[in-house]
Amino acid sequence: MVALLAGCPTKPKPEADLEVKREVLAQLVNGVVVPTLEAFVTEAEALAATASAFAAARAGGAADAERDAARAAFRTAFSRCQRAEMLKFGPAAPQPAFT
Repeated sequence: MVALLAGCPTKPKPEADLEVKREVLAQLVNGVVVPTLEAFVTEAEALAATASAFAAARAGGAADAERDAARAAFRTAFSRCQRAEMLKFGPAAPQPAFT
């Protein structure tokens, strides 16, 4: 029985647990959250540019190519927005409204 207990891992210290949690969160933020949000900003800017080009072309007449480009940019930005929506935690998460 003593040999069996000797082989069991010891419980890590709370300070070590906290450090591991911090490291995991830092890697998650730097490796997933920040790149996803940066990509969304880039795609939203592209959407704004293509929407402006569509509006300008529409004012001048035919705008099929610009419309198609704006639609594609919207789909891309919206898809990225949905991915970013899943990453809302901590201060980025919506706060409950109590009445």
